[in-house]
Parts: sequence; C-alpha cells; structure tokens
Amino acid sequence: MTTTMSYCTQQNGMNQPLTIQPTQVTSNPPPETTGNINPTL
Repeated sequence: MTTTMSYCTQQNGMNQPLTIQPTQVTSNPPPETTGNINPTL
C-alpha cells in the first residue's frame, strides 16, 4: 500500500498534480459551503 502510494505520488509529482491538489483541497471547503448555499437559494 505504502509502496503503491509512493509510486503514484512520484508519478503525480512529475506531472505536478499533487502540488495543485493540496491547493484545490484548501479551496474545496469554501466552494462546498457555496454549493450548499446555491441549492438552498
């Protein structure tokens, strides 16, 4: 499991998607709240 995760991380690291993922994860919470408000509206 750890080996597979590390391998995937290395492959993703080359594409630099992991670097963008953390940023998206941080931006995910705000959008989530907005998404909940949108349907409520």
